Amino acid sequence: MKWNHCTLMWGLGLALLVVAQGAVAQGAYEDLPALKAGDLLPEEMLVGPNHQVWDDVSTDGFLNTYTISSQFGKVTATSTALVPVRIDELNAIAAMDEVKKSDAYKEAAKEAAEGAYEGAKTLVKHPVKTLEGAASGVGRMFKRASENVKHRDESDSEEKTYKEVLGMARAKREIAAEFGVDVYSSNPLLQERLDDLAWTQFAGNMTVRAPLAFVPGGVGVAVTVTQTTTLLNDAIANTPPEDLRIQNRETLAAMGIRQDVADLYMDNEVFTPRQQTLIVAALKDMEKTANRDAFLKLAVHTDSADLADFRQRMALLYAAYNQNVEPIAEFVELGLFVAGRTESDAIVMLVPVDYLVWTRTAAGAFADLDRALAQLDNVDSKLIWLDKASTQAKKEIMTLGWGYKENLEAELLPKSE
Repeated sequence: MKWNHCTLMWGLGLALLVVAQGAVAQGAYEDLPALKAGDLLPEEMLVGPNHQVWDDVSTDGFLNTYTISSQFGKVTATSTALVPVRIDELNAIAAMDEVKKSDAYKEAAKEAAEGAYEGAKTLVKHPVKTLEGAASGVGRMFKRASENVKHRDESDSEEKTYKEVLGMARAKREIAAEFGVDVYSSNPLLQERLDDLAWTQFAGNMTVRAPLAFVPGGVGVAVTVTQTTTLLNDAIANTPPEDLRIQNRETLAAMGIRQDVADLYMDNEVFTPRQQTLIVAALKDMEKTANRDAFLKLAVHTDSADLADFRQRMALLYAAYNQNVEPIAEFVELGLFVAGRTESDAIVMLVPVDYLVWTRTAAGAFADLDRALAQLDNVDSKLIWLDKASTQAKKEIMTLGWGYKENLEAELLPKSE
């Protein structure tokens, strides 16, 4: 009997899959480790004038959860990438509180309190959700293939129409841009300050300006990836969410995305307008990549704030890889995952997990991936690029025939200065 290259590759993959499934059945997986912030973050990030990162870090085997204390209160960061964002926000809060100490602010706040719109202020609902449970949304994603998505017309993070009419939303966006933070942030401490300052600017006729000594951080906001996404920060900050929604729908239609997929994606209220816009922009930049619908079909099943952030970063990573490493010819669906097939017939998975641990869940996910890959033709190689993995996870991944790389976001998503 003659064996061609594809048959041999399929046979090898099947054999490795059997080995992997056997390993899972025997319980050859790791316990979740005890992580320390001092081992994961640069020293200068651990303590600052307005924050301290707790040393104990929890993980679900995919994303790390950090606790950051400050004189303003405690916040969490569910992913290593979110830590510098939270630090920037705490520094911005300190600057905002300095503004609130000024005589001009106090006078404007008094004027706002006496104005005709004071009753409307109490109707403001903060666009903040608290993530509950031990596992991150990314961790839950690895455990299931799909989720039902509720259909709604607005994002939970969008301001209501009456706020837009009163000018609150515009003032809030302007102030967030002034202080270099994301107006759609899930940080409740930041949202409280933004609402107070926006109300005073609108109803108290005061133009809020950051103190001269304050330098906006924007570590998590201004990311240099592609030609299009580098131009989006000001546009997102200055555009009402309803307009962003219209623009995104028009862009998806022009890209040839199926309308049912576009509708499900745009109606998923978990994504903030900023996240949706960055994902659409990243896919638009990949104009020669086929089957971009596959990425949005994956995004439809996003059901938590940290998973929405994960999807956004993944979209930017694929756009950066396509532009700076090797063109991605098409997206391919691999069960509940999506990967890029390059022009050289390599399967590339860019997965921004903080620290992959070889748990039963991770081992099962890779078994599912290889089952899906066995259905594809002309796969010359497969690469998974992560931020970091345990020693055992690296060994198991390479035993399954995957190429492995680390420091994904540091290499593909350099922060702008």
